[in-house]
Amino acid sequence: MAKREFKSTDHLNPEAVAAFVDGELSDSAFHRAAKHLAACDECRAEVDCQRKAANRLRVVGDSDVHAPASLVERLAGLCADEPGSDATGGSDVSGDRFSAPRGRLGRLGSALHSSVQSSLGALKRRGE
Repeated sequence: MAKREFKSTDHLNPEAVAAFVDGELSDSAFHRAAKHLAACDECRAEVDCQRKAANRLRVVGDSDVHAPASLVERLAGLCADEPGSDATGGSDVSGDRFSAPRGRLGRLGSALHSSVQSSLGALKRRGE
């Protein structure tokens, strides 16, 4: 999987936060994001929240939670319908896709999309 780029000097959006926590940013993007996080309490809190959620998912045993195939297919369909995304939960994050969306609804939609992509990626890694 190719490393993601982070090209924004604005706040990290949910995709950038998830990519930072999951180690999916390129080295230069990681360093730019880390520099931003050193100065931004809001983004640091988002990274902390994402890290806690990721850790909770890691401690859940594969036998504890299963997703029906229909759910995985629907999640893949949602991601495939999103411009710049692919059905594997990946995303084309070129340009300023890591810039924080403006407005409450923009942030909510971006957070929901990021959550769906993260969930789909986790399910696919577990073989569901």
